[in-house]
Amino acid sequence: MKKELNVYKSDLLKNREVEVTMNYIIRFANENDLSGLCDIRNNKDLFTNYLKQFAREVYLVIAEQDSLIFGFGVLKLKGTFK
Repeated sequence: MKKELNVYKSDLLKNREVEVTMNYIIRFANENDLSGLCDIRNNKDLFTNYLKQFAREVYLVIAEQDSLIFGFGVLKLKGTFK
């Protein structure tokens, strides 16, 4: 899934309107992403545990741009679904 984010800050550059465009990809994380994830939060055991639980209880996603991970999110599921 690709997202484009446009941010307008009217208080930048002495009240001139500035457009910042940032293209990034959000995707499911995998074991190849551990190093990049640890650059953000140095906790390899935590990310390894999330990946082991992947698709059963936990979904770990990353945001990346030009192959550089700059963010992640975790969705933990609890309960049963029909």
